[in-house]
Amino acid sequence: MASPTAPSRQARILGPFPAPIQVARGSAPETLLSDLAAGHSATISSLAVEPGLRHRLQALGLHRGQRVHLLRRGWWAGPLHLRVGMTELMLRRADAARVAIDHVAVSA
Repeated sequence: MASPTAPSRQARILGPFPAPIQVARGSAPETLLSDLAAGHSATISSLAVEPGLRHRLQALGLHRGQRVHLLRRGWWAGPLHLRVGMTELMLRRADAARVAIDHVAVSA
């Protein structure tokens, strides 16, 4: 039997993840990119991801203040199809859950 302090198999494979986005007591909870509905746009307010993923997302145009448009959601827990500027990309929902957004609007 594994010791209680030993990391799980999943933790050994995936590596450490940053802590979830914290919300100050008394403030409204932040909306996450993974919660955005298809056909809506929003502005990125923060990225709570590991440095390697942060660098990759920023290279694709996902950075604070950038407007994103959710084109469609993958079936069940599938990826999100996003448009950032002139770039279209697919993003895992687990990664999208680490991106906080605000100023959600319905796009025409």
